[in-house]
Amino acid sequence: MTQLVQGHNENAIITLKSTEAGVNGMHVLIKDWDRDVLTRLPLHVDFYEIDLKKAVRVKVPLHFTGKAKGAAEGGIVSPVVREIEVDCLPTSIPEFIDVDVTNLGIGDSIHIEELVVPDGVKKHFSENLTIVTCSFIKEEVVVAPVEGAATLAEPEVIAKGKKDETAEGAEGAKPAAAGGDKKAPAAPAAKGGDKK
Repeated sequence: MTQLVQGHNENAIITLKSTEAGVNGMHVLIKDWDRDVLTRLPLHVDFYEIDLKKAVRVKVPLHFTGKAKGAAEGGIVSPVVREIEVDCLPTSIPEFIDVDVTNLGIGDSIHIEELVVPDGVKKHFSENLTIVTCSFIKEEVVVAPVEGAATLAEPEVIAKGKKDETAEGAEGAKPAAAGGDKKAPAAPAAKGGDKK
């Protein structure tokens, strides 16, 4: 079973061999399969029967090729969709569809209508999906000013706090000085004692 699942691409046509006449020679595609959590080996595989003369709808992976011209200008190529649905005969299912990004400049994108598919394959879509884009990374421009602003704001807050504490300390010192002035008149009373 491992060779069956891992040795074929997702849309490979498999011919079953069985002692049961109703299953033997049946053409199928893999619908789904379960793996063992620890060993990652397949535990169970679901198939669905196909008629080699009737079209089927399957998902086909996209392979992105080439180096975008926008990459030389600092752009980043970002795939938006990694597979598309196609309708075709089982014998015409492509293993993958190439998407050439060579002509992508900054701000450019490729849509599903622009994809070139093999003869006999029809793209299935309800809207003109964006497949891949090339753009600048804007995060660096946004992050730098925010960090700078935060750094400037902190010293101001700390400085104000220190000034407030100093002002309170100074005010507290004034009453203490005033209290000292009140104690000062006690000295003349002592002088009065000298006169006796």
